[in-house]
Amino acid sequence: MKISSPTRIRKEDVKPEFGELVDVIAGAVNDFNDQVYNALSGGIDFSNLTQQIVSVDLTTGPTGLLQNAPLIKYTVLRARYQGCMVINAINLTNSNIYPTSAPSLQTTINGNFVTILNQTGLPPNSQFRLTLILIGG
Repeated sequence: MKISSPTRIRKEDVKPEFGELVDVIAGAVNDFNDQVYNALSGGIDFSNLTQQIVSVDLTTGPTGLLQNAPLIKYTVLRARYQGCMVINAINLTNSNIYPTSAPSLQTTINGNFVTILNQTGLPPNSQFRLTLILIGG
């Protein structure tokens, strides 16, 4: 559904004795209406969402378990952490070895820090740079 452009509130549209009051109201209402219209007309970008994008380097041992998993600072303070998605995985040790399946991370949060507990999809004895989206809600 496409929304129409908002009608602006203007003091010229009311009696002169209400002009000053309309100017005050219009300043707030017109700006807000413009922002909502722009957001709903394709102006939403990544920074408007309750998400954060980060890159982390992970190393897997001989059994595929993580070695020294990093803490990730969660900075989306207006939304409770819900989980993460891996959107890119680059093998730093051998560019000819790829994940065995879509990488997935099991995480927990303590304060503002996300801890990676376990992973699936990354082969043993490898180091990967993962790009993650941390999701708030």
